[in-house]
Amino acid sequence: MTIDPNKIRELLAEIIDTDLLEREERLKEIRNESQELYDEILSLLPFTNGDRDDVEKDSFVGEVVGHFTIKERIGSGGMGRVYLATQNKPNRNVAFKILRRGLFSRSASKHFEIECLLLGRLHHGGIAHIYEAGTHDLHGELVPWIAMEFIEDASPLTLYANDKHLGTNEKLALYKQVCEAVAEAHSRGIIHRDLKPANILVDTHGSPKIIDFGVAKAIDPIGMPTALITQSNDLVGTMQYMSPEQASGGDIDVTSDVYSLGVILYEMLSGERPYNLHSTTIPGAIETISKAEPSPIRLTNKSIHRDLDTVIAKAMAHDPKKRYRSANELCDDIQRVLSDEPISARKESAVTKFLRRKRRTAAAIVIALPILAIATGASFYFALQAQYELNQKTKLIEFAKEALATRKEIIVTQPEYWKTHFDLSMKRADNVGKNDLPLLIEMYDMISAVVDSEEAETSTRIKTAELIGLDTERGALLAIEHSSSKGEIDSGSEIEKIENLRKQFSNPSDKFIACSFLAQGKLEIRSEKKSVRDVGRKHIQEARKINREKLGYDFRIEFNVQRTIAWADIFREGTEESIKHVFEIITPEFLEQTINTFGESHPNTLSTINLIGLAHEELGDFESAVTVLRPAARVAAESYGVGHNLTWRYLNNLAMALVLKANCKHTSISDSIIIKQQAAALWYECIRQSIMHQDDGTVNWYGDTFRDMLPEMAPSKEELENWAVSIQYNGKTEYKDSPKFDFRAALVDTH
Repeated sequence: MTIDPNKIRELLAEIIDTDLLEREERLKEIRNESQELYDEILSLLPFTNGDRDDVEKDSFVGEVVGHFTIKERIGSGGMGRVYLATQNKPNRNVAFKILRRGLFSRSASKHFEIECLLLGRLHHGGIAHIYEAGTHDLHGELVPWIAMEFIEDASPLTLYANDKHLGTNEKLALYKQVCEAVAEAHSRGIIHRDLKPANILVDTHGSPKIIDFGVAKAIDPIGMPTALITQSNDLVGTMQYMSPEQASGGDIDVTSDVYSLGVILYEMLSGERPYNLHSTTIPGAIETISKAEPSPIRLTNKSIHRDLDTVIAKAMAHDPKKRYRSANELCDDIQRVLSDEPISARKESAVTKFLRRKRRTAAAIVIALPILAIATGASFYFALQAQYELNQKTKLIEFAKEALATRKEIIVTQPEYWKTHFDLSMKRADNVGKNDLPLLIEMYDMISAVVDSEEAETSTRIKTAELIGLDTERGALLAIEHSSSKGEIDSGSEIEKIENLRKQFSNPSDKFIACSFLAQGKLEIRSEKKSVRDVGRKHIQEARKINREKLGYDFRIEFNVQRTIAWADIFREGTEESIKHVFEIITPEFLEQTINTFGESHPNTLSTINLIGLAHEELGDFESAVTVLRPAARVAAESYGVGHNLTWRYLNNLAMALVLKANCKHTSISDSIIIKQQAAALWYECIRQSIMHQDDGTVNWYGDTFRDMLPEMAPSKEELENWAVSIQYNGKTEYKDSPKFDFRAALVDTH
């Protein structure tokens, strides 16, 4: 007899939190059912010791896992336990989730880490950010963990709504924000699979944040289900909020989350759950979810708009094909209710009811025939449209799987391919979408969202602009941003292009105006001419004003404003006053928001930290410069691999700061020697990687910088040429006469 591993996981999750007497009774029942299953469960139970919630001493409290120190337990559930932990660098509190050992197999370890890297790229104000994930070896067993954003003084969604005595419209406005966050995750290819009020926390500002995204279920970057910590048909989640197909172990897609959102809306508006499953067995619960119809919420509250019954019924339809196709569609109908407009679900329902009522009489048939003909034609059209969207989605999924899904792993494990990966992805997109313009645009957008090279991003941007058309706001803005990244700053031609593109629209949107002013300002502020830079600052401030007064403060626009000004303060103005101004605009609070928005390892975050380090350097505070630049270089090396040109940039910046610190009169001779050795090791690694990637420009640049700043340790041009030949023809990565320094030692602060 072959034992279903899903059955084993389900039983373990059930038994772990029972007391000893209940456990004995349940084990007897299992033994009566199957001796083999009983033996298997009995053999696995010892590995779950300490996972029970009633254990007095929690073995994880006080444990140090990586650079996290676990402080106290703050919650638990079927998937595991959540702790408050502190992270060393940056110094902050995190929610540290440790997953049940019975739900995780050794073979899933690599998939788990890769999937969490993908999830870490999900940045949205309505989703708690995942900082880091990994596995911890506890007595020979791998225990998976995830470090997430800690939301202080937060309340679960329904509790918050009740405590604040929110009215129906206020609840809907809050709920709409949740739908928007779920829709964003779905667009990034992530299904939650455990949406419930307890996993939606509302902070003290009244903003909801979804937690545990990707913990219960993660999929690839576009939508193809793949295992994270469970198999696709595992019974994982909370039964009260599960869709019928999820509860029965079937295949799921985004409509499963839509179902859960429907249950949450029902509970928010009625104060009750649609089904009472407390004393029901799992098979009985599945039967109820799959067949029973919840009572309309208007029976409990007559003041609730009748459209909301229709919205909930469509979201919670037993058949996934009859639900809203996406969280966005559900969100749109919620907005229609708030705006007192006809909902899409009601229009469809009204036509169906009309035809059903009138088909019984001959006279009504005559009346209904034209309507039926129109409806049939419309149905045929929408069927074709749905089929087209399905085909397009399938192609996007395949494209993501083949061209993008392994990108992160390739960059870190095979850095020599980081350049060619972009070219191959673009060629594949051109081939797949050559006869389908919307599909090609989607693929270009997908590629530009994940590239780490500014050159690659601008190349993709202008290709997309050409496809969309410069007579559209989106196409024009892409072309404007492309012009703003060019080097011909003082020729005036690119500025003229930007102005002409902006002026072609008689009634442009506020966002278009703000973004176009910002792009133009970014170009002008790089000018060598003070008068042009001053105009650029005015354009940037105008963009900032529109963002704050009309767009509700989009932090991404604010970020670009502040970073651009800080760059110009350092590299164009260069006065002591302008450099001190950098610290006034890039404050600790601004940096924290940058990390929360983009992530700790995102190029935007690293470049911002780099500006802070360079500002310290320009003011002669080399100790502070090193303190800032060292962790940035370490994060770049850990996140992108030493083979990525982004990492070289931060290794080089750190090397320069180290030399400046070593030459400072306050540095002792012994410390100076050690610091210079660290700088030399960093430059040797930059040169080594540049040679391996056949990037002659950076080889010469790093070599020249090395010789200018540290001539006593730097190799000559001839030595570098010999080294390059040795690597190219013999595959060697070591230069026989180079000092044997470990560059990674320079990334660790030993003081």
